[in-house]
Amino acid sequence: WEWTLHLLSSSMLTNLSPDIITFNTAVTACDKAGQWKRAVWMLQHMCQQNAQPDVISFGAVVSACAGCGLWLPALALLKDMDDRVVAPNVVVCSAAISACSKGQQWEHSLSLLASMAR
Repeated sequence: WEWTLHLLSSSMLTNLSPDIITFNTAVTACDKAGQWKRAVWMLQHMCQQNAQPDVISFGAVVSACAGCGLWLPALALLKDMDDRVVAPNVVVCSAAISACSKGQQWEHSLSLLASMAR
């Protein structure tokens, strides 16, 4: 993940504009390394760079939150997706359910599961 962030920073310093695939690669690397704070930061940075996060971007960040049982940030990300009109897929919903489950928030888990059935 550190190397990925280094490459992203280097590309920006050389006036190369990272695209959504570049940012998603960096966010996914942060997710896989359990670096949820960096994943959230990367999502915010994407928006500042006018790269519109997609379902993959959000999915990786929600997954990073789920890995740590951070249910509240995971639910906030779902709300952010809704605000940005990015439809969550089954991967994002499953990660959010996992975050709620790890955080012992079974009511939220059931609510998310019910919303997936609609």
